[in-house]
Parts: sequence; C-alpha cells; structure tokens
Amino acid sequence: MLAVTVDVGTTNSRIKVIEDNQILSTAKSQVGIKDVAITGEKGILEDGLRHIIEEGLLSAGRKLDEVEFFAASGMITCNLGLLEIPHVVCPVSLNDLAKGIKKESLNG
Repeated sequence: MLAVTVDVGTTNSRIKVIEDNQILSTAKSQVGIKDVAITGEKGILEDGLRHIIEEGLLSAGRKLDEVEFFAASGMITCNLGLLEIPHVVCPVSLNDLAKGIKKESLNG
C-alpha cells in the first residue's frame, strides 16, 4: 500500500512517501501556514505541497495515481489551512481521537 503523509507547520511542510511500512522518500519545503497568513492566499500552500509531493514521488520512483491515500496533520487543519478540523480537547481517549479524524476526497 502506497501512502503519503503530509505535515504542515507554521513555517515548513514535510511529506513522506511510505510503502508497506517503509519510508521510500521524504521532501520538505519552507512553505507553511505563515505564508497563508501573510498573503491571504491558500494557493501558495497548495503549490508548495504539490511541489514536495511530486518531488517525493519522483524520488521514490512512484506516480501520483499509485498513491492509495494521503494522511495529513498539523497546521493544515487550522482555520488558515486547507481543511479546518476542530481540535480534540485533552485528555482524550483513543476512541475519541479516532472520532476526530476526517476523511475527505479531494479532486484536482
């Protein structure tokens, strides 16, 4: 199973291309939520993520249509991110944490 993890922070974004629990490649960019806050445009974050995903897949010798799923975390879920997801208040059970996960289908 081929997956890509995406971690967006305030100042940087990182991805890992993973297959069968093995990291095939990583890529990072100095694009984060601060860039959206400064410019007011999410396009800069989208472009930065697109670039590092393409870079990571190329480095791993894989193609986008081979990816079964993406798992995203970090600031990508804040109000300036690509999909706002409410925080889960700690302490939290594993079951409640799992309920906070959102599944989305993104096209484009």
